[in-house]
Amino acid sequence: MAAPREMSVDFGRKLRDWDGFGVNYVEMTHSRDGRYEDYGSFSLMADADREKVLDLVFGPDGLRPGLVKMFLNPYLLDEPPSPDSLDLDAYRFEQYAPQMLHFAREGIRRSAQNGIELRFIATMYGPPAWATQQKVVRGRDLDPAMKEPLATFLLGCAKYLRERSGIPVEAVSLHNEGESDRWPDRPVHDFNLHWPVAQVVEFLGMMGPLKERLGMADLKLAPGETTLWSEFRPYADGIAADPSARANIGLITSHGFGRVYDPYGIDRLRQVNPELHAWTTSTSWLKTGGAEFCMDFADEVYGDKLNGLIPWAVLQRTPYWPEGDPNPNPPLLVHEVDGQWRLEVRQPYFCYKQIARAGRPGTAVAQVEGDGDDVRLLAFADNGSGGGAALVVINAAREAEALRIAVRGAEGPFCARRTTPSEQFEPLAEVAMRGGSLAYTAPPKSVTTFFAKAHRAAGAVATRKM
Repeated sequence: MAAPREMSVDFGRKLRDWDGFGVNYVEMTHSRDGRYEDYGSFSLMADADREKVLDLVFGPDGLRPGLVKMFLNPYLLDEPPSPDSLDLDAYRFEQYAPQMLHFAREGIRRSAQNGIELRFIATMYGPPAWATQQKVVRGRDLDPAMKEPLATFLLGCAKYLRERSGIPVEAVSLHNEGESDRWPDRPVHDFNLHWPVAQVVEFLGMMGPLKERLGMADLKLAPGETTLWSEFRPYADGIAADPSARANIGLITSHGFGRVYDPYGIDRLRQVNPELHAWTTSTSWLKTGGAEFCMDFADEVYGDKLNGLIPWAVLQRTPYWPEGDPNPNPPLLVHEVDGQWRLEVRQPYFCYKQIARAGRPGTAVAQVEGDGDDVRLLAFADNGSGGGAALVVINAAREAEALRIAVRGAEGPFCARRTTPSEQFEPLAEVAMRGGSLAYTAPPKSVTTFFAKAHRAAGAVATRKM
């Protein structure tokens, strides 16, 4: 029998504060004619299924995320706004985003019962037609005369969500994959305006004083979300070189698709502001299973030097997205059965629950060593959160893997939960350390979380570290 793989975790070596894993509800998807679309499908589901989703995500035995991303669609405002006479009554959230608002409000209420203060980012999925040179939804180019109105539109969305909807939006993000020149190759999907580096830099500089005029000085500005962290490199260089832009950026953001791990942009901006946090605001569930995307998420946390990670839509309706969702395999799936839309809780839900419950808001990313081709560790130190340390062991291989994990900075014994193709967040027998190490054989395609006993596996209350 082969010797166990030697791995280690040091909970005393805290790499970064961790803001949490997250979720998003996608309501508006790809309509170009103003038709209402509800990809998350709350508007189609029975009340019991809708309540079940909210409990599965935000309830005491649910995912218990710390972050929520909200998309801002192009139909929320018909006319260009003025910062001097901003009319929140003109915003049409209740018409075009009622289910997203419901998801967020219920998330706030239910999370508070678990001691979690949800944090929100709002992303401009695409601008209204009036902001583009083409004067159509999904026009490629910004109308130069519409720079301040578009910035006001985005800030006004945050103001509406805060003041009218009770959703404490922390940050607004300029674009959704605006670096990707998709015109005219993808005429149906997405709403992307093209956002060259100079445009992002200009908006960050312009929006700092503007948000103060609108009474939102505490609102953080994010530079938009490139498809890959590697695509963020030139934006980081441009922001770092501009005094106004680097003074006004409050959160570093990108998508994390493609399994490409590149912290250059994050490192570059942390050189000028070491306090900046970085969130992946959308990433794939992959197509191959739950252990595989958990391994990818672990690689993103360490490889991209993240403080938070929000995957693509936690709840999807198939086959609604044209040509199929490019990021399938969601935790929660809505599909039609005998004319009724029904909820399916899938194995990826329980895999994501493993890491989301380990990486509670207020913890810190802890140092790990010894990863193999198909084996990863993901660890979070208590960091004053009160819930205890947690270690996730991910084995994406087709064979079991014997491991010996040296543990520093936390005392055993550990409570454990495991998800495999035949187990769903199942409790395991209490695990003791021997000689400062955990001996564990990880089943194939498994995700196992070891919670320091203070955490009591599934029951601890998570709190946001202020």
